[in-house]
Amino acid sequence: MGSIVTPSPPLDVEGAFPEFAGRWKTTVRLHPRRADPGVRESSLGGPLLWPVGEAWPVCESEEDHDEPIVMVAVLQIFARDVPELVFPGGTDVFQLLWCPALHDDDCRPLPLVRWRAEASIGELLDNPEPPDDEAVEEDHVPVACSLSPERVRELPDAWELDDDLRDRVEGWAQERGWSYFAHLSAADGTKAGGWPEWIQDPQYPVCDCGTTMSHLVTVASREWDGESWRRWRPAGAVDGGMDAGLCLGDVGANYFFTCPRCPQNPPTMIFQCS
Repeated sequence: MGSIVTPSPPLDVEGAFPEFAGRWKTTVRLHPRRADPGVRESSLGGPLLWPVGEAWPVCESEEDHDEPIVMVAVLQIFARDVPELVFPGGTDVFQLLWCPALHDDDCRPLPLVRWRAEASIGELLDNPEPPDDEAVEEDHVPVACSLSPERVRELPDAWELDDDLRDRVEGWAQERGWSYFAHLSAADGTKAGGWPEWIQDPQYPVCDCGTTMSHLVTVASREWDGESWRRWRPAGAVDGGMDAGLCLGDVGANYFFTCPRCPQNPPTMIFQCS
């Protein structure tokens, strides 16, 4: 995993607006880059550490397809690479798969999460090839990428702010040639923890226990988008920030949330696009 560096914030928001004191969070930008990762490496679209005694999952939705659609590997994160991820007790591997077909008429894939203990996995199952089915969205099948985790401090997305503060900080930033929305708030791209970088209004899910869930990971179509390249494009990045080849809806993102009180429960996914 190489070292990839995001530019520093161009303006001191907290110095100009005391309301932001204490609202910084650390996110881990994962910076997927096309590669040939191994089964025991953190990756996006790479092979998963899958035990031979556990059948590879297929989509169980009730939508009409000729054959059950094999789920595709999306994200694998080892605790040694991203210890900030909230791993349930006794686990050190996070795995995300999803069905690459469209569901519910809104372009969302159906996800599946597995938490594993690397040391307890014996013989491994060979990962299947991506499904060859006319129902599959090619833009939902990620190209294999290695990850280069980078810790970045970020402020809440503009839509997390009350109207008055949002208007004031955005006006202040624009007077100086920048934008709070695009450059000074939550980091773009696929990342773990920190603030969600919302495309629409915030949609934090609530657990059955009544607790508001926390951001776990975001899988985004791009590492940056539009005007945000001025801040969120790291050195050496390719044009467009689409190394993994994903396009979720209209260049959208899938946000996953976990309950801090019930981390053993399956994460909840929220999908947004423009």
